[in-house]
Amino acid sequence: MKKKTISRRTLLKSSGVAAAFLTGTGVFPAKSGRALAVAPLLHHEDNVIAKSINSDSSQIPTLYGRLHNRQIAFVSAIFPNVAGLRLDACTYEPGEGFLRLDLLGMAVPDDNQIVLSHRLRKFPWLIHVTTLTAAHGSVEAVGRLTIDKNAKVGDVKIPDSLPAPNMCWCFQKSPNFVAGGVAAPPYGEIPKDYPNWIERCFIFTENGQTFLDKTQRQKTDEMPADDPRNNPVWTQHYVGVWQRINGEQLPVNTSRTRYVVPVVGATSNDGRFLVALASDSPRYVAQAWHTCLHHVVNWLPADKPVMERQWRMKLYAMQNEPIVLMTHLAGDFPDAMKLKDHAIATP
Repeated sequence: MKKKTISRRTLLKSSGVAAAFLTGTGVFPAKSGRALAVAPLLHHEDNVIAKSINSDSSQIPTLYGRLHNRQIAFVSAIFPNVAGLRLDACTYEPGEGFLRLDLLGMAVPDDNQIVLSHRLRKFPWLIHVTTLTAAHGSVEAVGRLTIDKNAKVGDVKIPDSLPAPNMCWCFQKSPNFVAGGVAAPPYGEIPKDYPNWIERCFIFTENGQTFLDKTQRQKTDEMPADDPRNNPVWTQHYVGVWQRINGEQLPVNTSRTRYVVPVVGATSNDGRFLVALASDSPRYVAQAWHTCLHHVVNWLPADKPVMERQWRMKLYAMQNEPIVLMTHLAGDFPDAMKLKDHAIATP
């Protein structure tokens, strides 16, 4: 039976650096006086099939593995330190150019962890293992490959390279982050509300913290040029100052504004909190169609065999203190903080 491809929109509607070189103004959105709604809890209707063993639920988010269909799961978390925030991470969003995987199962081998196993559709003797680990104010995801222990030796062929899977870090069910403040359909995805999400999303450029509505945004070819979602542009991709925009095949809607650190984030509706997604050295990052963030990661180290590589991302959820965020990044991604030293003047 032919497998049906699920669109990004259909899928997501079901889910719910230190600052020495950053001299931006750090202007935040104005705080609102309205009361915050509580992030929706998870219930049996969410098809929870695994729950992390939380060593300190007052400080650390509990991870919930939710079954979306036979191929796709979500990992959800409510952060005790950030009001009105619920993460729903899609493992993995299908799409052209990404690693296609079929879900095998989940496990909870250690405190504050969920481990997911997926079979590679094109190389069924290979297993992709994703380890998500929660800590105070963060969730880290690490992906690696292993060989199926039941595979016949003669059948095992290791490819020279592979694309990475596409994890979507979604906040649609976060009333303090979703545009309009209502964590229910249409999740702020209407012309009068959605631009507010863009105004609160940010990267770090040579000018400091830069909100995405202040970047050079390019229209997408996924919608007609006169569509409201292209005026202003609702979705955008970004690369680093060490990358050329014309250096590889990138989406049409890749901004001419480049970041100095591989992180993309957003401030909350009330201006008190932020979320930020970082990785080692992505191909690009994205503020995508919904209330979500993406890193299109690389398998690293690039000079190692495929089976010795991994990819890594980390989501931070914290007080709206960009300098503190940069301190975390310097400790967790020290090599990524040095990439700006290889800046290319002409994109």
